Amino acid sequence: MLYLLQNDRFTATVASKGAQLCSLNEKSSGKAYLWYGDSKVWYEHSPLLFPVVGRLMNDQYSYKGKTYKMPKHGFVKNEEFAVKEQSETSITLLFTDWEKHFADYPFRYEVEVTHTLTDTGVTSSHTVRNLDEEPMFFSFGAHPGINRNGGYLEFEKEETLNARVFDRESYIDDRTVPFLDGGKVFDLPKDIFAHGPFILENYKSSYVDVHTGIDDGIVRVSYPGVPVLGLWAMNNAPYVCVEPWYGIDDDHHQTGNINEKKEIVSLNGKDTFNFSIAIDIIK
Repeated sequence: MLYLLQNDRFTATVASKGAQLCSLNEKSSGKAYLWYGDSKVWYEHSPLLFPVVGRLMNDQYSYKGKTYKMPKHGFVKNEEFAVKEQSETSITLLFTDWEKHFADYPFRYEVEVTHTLTDTGVTSSHTVRNLDEEPMFFSFGAHPGINRNGGYLEFEKEETLNARVFDRESYIDDRTVPFLDGGKVFDLPKDIFAHGPFILENYKSSYVDVHTGIDDGIVRVSYPGVPVLGLWAMNNAPYVCVEPWYGIDDDHHQTGNINEKKEIVSLNGKDTFNFSIAIDIIK
C-alpha cells in the first residue's frame, strides 16, 4: 500500500512495506528529490535497516552461545507495517510481528516510524521498543537516495576524515582512504563509487548538503548525534545515498557475538530507542 502526504509545498509517498519513504516532490515544479527506484539500477528509495546495518560475517551472528542467520541490512525493510496514525501531512507506521523472525532474531520488540512533511522537506522519526525484561541488541540505519547529476557534498563543519572502505569479500577493510583534509567539500563525479561505499566515523558535522548539480539544487540531510555515516550509489548512477547509521558492517576482527559488535545498540528491558533524520530542500 502506498500512502500520499501533502502540504502547501510538497507531496510525498510512503509505502507500508518497510515504512519506506518513496518520493518527495515539489508541487510547483514537480521536481523530484528522492531517487525514483529504477529496478535496472537500484530498486529502493529510502529503505530502513534493522536489526543489522550492512553485512555480518558469513551472514550470521551469535547470541548466548547460539548461532543465527541474518541477511544484509536485516529484514524490516521487507515487512508490512500497519498504519497507527495518519493525517494529510504525517503518517505513523508500526511493525509488531516479532514472532515471525524469532527463530533468527530472538528478541521481542516494536518498530515505529513517522514521516512528517514540513515547510522545508520531510522529517523521519524512528523508534524501537524493547518488550522484554532483558537487553536487546540491534543496529538501525536510514538509507535515503538523493537525485543528483554530478555535484558535490558540503559538510556542516570543516572535517579531517579518512573513510573506511570494503575489501573484495564485501567486509570492512583494515585500510582507510583519505576523504577530507580540513575542508567541507567532497566532489561527486559520477564514478566516485566505482570501488564501493565510503564509511565515515568521528565526524563533527550534524548534516551534509547535497549540491545536486540539478538546477543548482541543494538537499540537506540532517542526522544529529548519529555515529556512522555511509555514502554510496551504484557506479555511475544519478543519485547518492546519505546514510546515517547506528551500526556498521562487520570487519574481520568481529567476534561474531552480537552484544560485542561494533556500534551495536544495547537497549535495556522495557526501554525505548529513538533517532530522527531530516531531508530539507535548501535551494
